[in-house]
Amino acid sequence: MSAENKTKAYQSEGNTRRTSKVGRRTETAPATAIVPESAAPLDPRLCALALDALTSLESFIVSRTAGLPYSALRDALRFEEPEREQIIGAAQAIAENHSDWVREHGGPAFFLITLTAAQIAKLDALLLARPDPDPPHDPREARQELLWGLLVIFLPALLFGLIFLLVKRGESK
Repeated sequence: MSAENKTKAYQSEGNTRRTSKVGRRTETAPATAIVPESAAPLDPRLCALALDALTSLESFIVSRTAGLPYSALRDALRFEEPEREQIIGAAQAIAENHSDWVREHGGPAFFLITLTAAQIAKLDALLLARPDPDPPHDPREARQELLWGLLVIFLPALLFGLIFLLVKRGESK
């Protein structure tokens, strides 16, 4: 299906579109979540989203445990394009080797990955909006800050995962 036909089909389903202006050029993007581009079991955009989220998460954890500035760690830990492509290619190869599992469980797993990445993006924006504070001098304070951050990131995904497991368990009875 061509991109134009996908757009028409997407719009005919009642979906809205938003328009944003970048420079003098106008770009139109779907107003909903990632739609797979191909029949591959794992969308490369989802891999890139997860990779960026893991970089931010790792930066947050290291900044709170080692007392280093978050923004500097985030810049240092970000993958260069060749590395990103290799990691995404490896993730896609793994998904292809386990395509039955991906087809059966991929929907909920991809939703949880996307939800967690969104929470990490919120924390990332918050941490980048303020100047890097002095690291906590008290190890208990640093641990408490780390635990609160991890709770903010993972609690929604844990709740949805728990609900999913309970629903699956109820269906199997």
